[in-house]
Amino acid sequence: MTQFWDLRIVDVRLMVLENAYGERAVQEPLYISILSKVICELIPFNTGKSRLRSTHEASSTFRLRRAFAFTSHTMSLPPKFAGQLLPLHKPKPSAPGQIESVPHTIELYLDYVCPFSAKQFKTFYTEVVPLIKQNYQVPGVRVIFRQQIQPWHPSSTLVHEAGAAVLKVAPAKFWEFSAELFDKQKEYFDVNVVHEARNDTYKRLAKLAGSVGVDEKQIYELLEVGDKADKDGALNIGNKVTDDVKYMVKANRLTGVHVTPTVLFNGTMENSISSSWTKDQWEEWLVKNVR
Repeated sequence: MTQFWDLRIVDVRLMVLENAYGERAVQEPLYISILSKVICELIPFNTGKSRLRSTHEASSTFRLRRAFAFTSHTMSLPPKFAGQLLPLHKPKPSAPGQIESVPHTIELYLDYVCPFSAKQFKTFYTEVVPLIKQNYQVPGVRVIFRQQIQPWHPSSTLVHEAGAAVLKVAPAKFWEFSAELFDKQKEYFDVNVVHEARNDTYKRLAKLAGSVGVDEKQIYELLEVGDKADKDGALNIGNKVTDDVKYMVKANRLTGVHVTPTVLFNGTMENSISSSWTKDQWEEWLVKNVR
C-alpha cells in the first residue's frame, strides 16, 4: 500500500524538507523549470519507516504522491475489482481488500486498444499462464490486470468502461472478456468508431460481453449514457461505471505508469519486459525472479 508523508519546506534553496516528526531530508540543488511538476527525489528519512519519495509541488506543505513510492508486496486490489486478479491459486485473503498471501505479484498495465498490449496479453494469457500454473504454484505468483486508459485513443475510455461493467456483473468472466476484446480490438480503433454514436459503441461492447456468457442487457444498462440533464441540471452525467473508472485512473496515476504495456513486479516497474517477448523469454525471466 502506498504510504504518504506530509512535509514542509524548511529551505527551498537546498530543498531541506521536514516531516511531522521534525526529521529532515536534504535534496541537492536541481534545475527546476516548473515547480508544479515532480521536481526532486528525496533522500529517505533515517527512521526505518520512510521510503524514497519525490515531491509533487513546492508549496509550504504538500503530500508526496508518485514515483518511487513504496508498494507492499501484498498488492492492494479493491474487492470490487477482484476479477482483475487471474485465478491461479485458491484465494486465502489475509484481510479485506488484500489478495491471498503469495510472495510475488505481476501487474500488467494494458490498454484494450493498444496493439502492443494485445500482443503481450495474448502471449501471456495463452502461453505464460499455463507455465505459471504448472511450475510456480510454490512459492506462488499472482497476476493482476490493471486497466490503463490511453486518452489519445478516444475509444479507450469506452472499452475500459465495458471492462469495468463486466467486473460488476460477472467478475469471474473478466479475463475471458478481456481476451475476446483484445481479439476484436481493431473493431474499436479510431476509424471504426469515428462515425458511431457513443451508445452504439456501448451496444457492441455489451454484445461482445454477451458472447462470453455475461448478461448483455445488464452490461448495456451500466454503460448507457442518457441524453437529459440530471435532477441538479448537470450535463456531464457519465454512466454507472464512471466512478469505477475514475478510481482506476487515479490509482494508476499514483504508480507513474504512462506507456502500455507496462509490467510491475512486486511493485517495481520491470522495464526489461517487452511486448514482443516469447514464451521462452518469459520462462527465463520467471526462473530468475520467481523463487
